[in-house]
Amino acid sequence: MTSSDTIYAVSSGAGKAGIAVVRVSGPHAGKAMTALTGSLPASRRAVVRKLGDPATGDLLDQAVVLWLPGPQSATGEDVAEFHVHGRAAVISGLFT
Repeated sequence: MTSSDTIYAVSSGAGKAGIAVVRVSGPHAGKAMTALTGSLPASRRAVVRKLGDPATGDLLDQAVVLWLPGPQSATGEDVAEFHVHGRAAVISGLFT
């Protein structure tokens, strides 16, 4: 892994839950946010957005999202957070 990599992972606990937090960190985090929501939200504000499959446009979920541009994020990198419903299908849809 290099400093130019963009990484993503479920950052909430494992197991069944009502909400799962998926975090994307790195130089392409903004592209991921835009691909799923259509545009970047205002920085450091939690907003509700519809998440669409970038390939098909199908609705994946309605979620709370946050855009945390670097270097004022915890990692110093651009970070996109998606607080989605905890169903496995929703989470896997974000990773495809």
